[in-house]
Amino acid sequence: GTMSQAMRAGVPQLIQPIAWDQFDNAARCQDLGIGLCLNVKNYQAANIAAALVTLSQASFRERAKLLSERFDPDLDPFEKASQAIESLALRKSPREMG
Repeated sequence: GTMSQAMRAGVPQLIQPIAWDQFDNAARCQDLGIGLCLNVKNYQAANIAAALVTLSQASFRERAKLLSERFDPDLDPFEKASQAIESLALRKSPREMG
């Protein structure tokens, strides 16, 4: 959800993971060159400011823009998910088909 929407926006991200898949998402974002990660212990004003300066560099902006172009601009993911759910709901079960 959130990370894919950030990627779709084409904006470099500063991530402070706290739990669950956030650490993996942060690592992937860094590996892609579209974001930086600060852990809770290092999430302080001076470190945040330095990270934001780094993220404003052209290389981060260019990579984020290139990645965002891989997303279909006409695709509404919520509409697509709704259509898939409705399609499944309208199918007859094998029991009904006899």
